[in-house]
Amino acid sequence: MARVATGVVVVFTGHPLGGSTAVCEDLRMASWRSATPAPAAGAAEIAGNVLHPSDFLSHVALARRAPDARLAPWVRHYWFVAWDLPPGVGHRPRVLPALGTSLTVEYGRVRRTGTNGPGAFATGPVTRATFDIGLTGRGGTAGILLHPGVASTVFGLAARELTDAVLSLERTSERERSGGAREIPTELVTEQRAFASDADRTAARFDEALLSVDWPDPGPSTLVAELVERIEHDPDATSVARVEGVTGYSTRTVQRLFARDLGVGVGWVLRRRRLRDAVRRLDLGHEGSLTELAAECGWYDHSHFTREFRELIGVTPSAYRRARRLP
Repeated sequence: MARVATGVVVVFTGHPLGGSTAVCEDLRMASWRSATPAPAAGAAEIAGNVLHPSDFLSHVALARRAPDARLAPWVRHYWFVAWDLPPGVGHRPRVLPALGTSLTVEYGRVRRTGTNGPGAFATGPVTRATFDIGLTGRGGTAGILLHPGVASTVFGLAARELTDAVLSLERTSERERSGGAREIPTELVTEQRAFASDADRTAARFDEALLSVDWPDPGPSTLVAELVERIEHDPDATSVARVEGVTGYSTRTVQRLFARDLGVGVGWVLRRRRLRDAVRRLDLGHEGSLTELAAECGWYDHSHFTREFRELIGVTPSAYRRARRLP
């Protein structure tokens, strides 16, 4: 093995699916012609993660899989996206980014925030409102979403170095060769003709590869992940001032942990939670007033809701609701 990329590692011999590259290419092409991931994720499952999820799913096949239970302290889930668009047709999904870092193998015609074209990448927490992607032709992505706080330990980097960063997992540098970054098996980062069209087989390969990793002690990152979970799902966590009561830790302690392990502040996590909640409800068909929606999601009033929503999404909540495409 040779360590590559920002802390991740790898050069491996052979194709991760086994057999020659030519044979695996034939299998991949056949899977594109005859199958999509099943069971597929539905619009309700990804609402709050992708803007206008029904429109997104009309252009791509999407699936998620849970990791082996032994990987649960570090890995949240695996995800797979595949598309095959006619000539002249493109799609530009906008994703509300997750707090954790994603390790991805991407191939085909894809352009996205931070990089263009195929490759293997680690994408850290994104502090911009959305993560924009351009899809054309044929392509796919197989991804591993790590829990919040895990990546900085895995890569041996300060959390702030991963914030708003897209790191190639195929490039070496003097720092990585001499650093203490952890190794992740190469089958996750070297093969461009990815596995997005066969979610079950790829999830099994991810499990096999990741179970061979000498993972760091999950203790510190588990605490951060638990705090994030409480803040994101407790309806009382509406402001930085109320975080102490929700988490059981002082606001200063939570701020320190987030800065150290996430590279973002509590205020940003709360803002992201409000936005995702509002987008999810609108995409699922919220029919109440927008004033009610603002209050339910944690905004002080309708005007603050409208201003922040437009600032982050680019349109007002009412315009977003009008543009919604139902399944």
